[in-house]
Amino acid sequence: MRNGTLQGAYLIVAARALGLDCGPMSGFDNAGVDKAFFSGTRIQSNFICSIGYGDPASVFPRNPRLSFEEASRWPNHEVDRTRSDPRKMVEIL
Repeated sequence: MRNGTLQGAYLIVAARALGLDCGPMSGFDNAGVDKAFFSGTRIQSNFICSIGYGDPASVFPRNPRLSFEEASRWPNHEVDRTRSDPRKMVEIL
């Protein structure tokens, strides 16, 4: 299932890159979906994703996102770049 979720994420990224709206969902009746769509096969549902062009009047705005600088900041911590430079690793050791 884990690989299926990762592939689903790639599908969503690709669809959004094409300007499509996506509505991934979990918490549904997996057994019911499997019975209705995949009966007699080894296929099992993992999540559902609606894909299409939403009505701009009813599409929820995207939640705020942190900038890279905000997300990668370590409070009160300066990065010691010499530890990541292999040429200087000898000096540290």
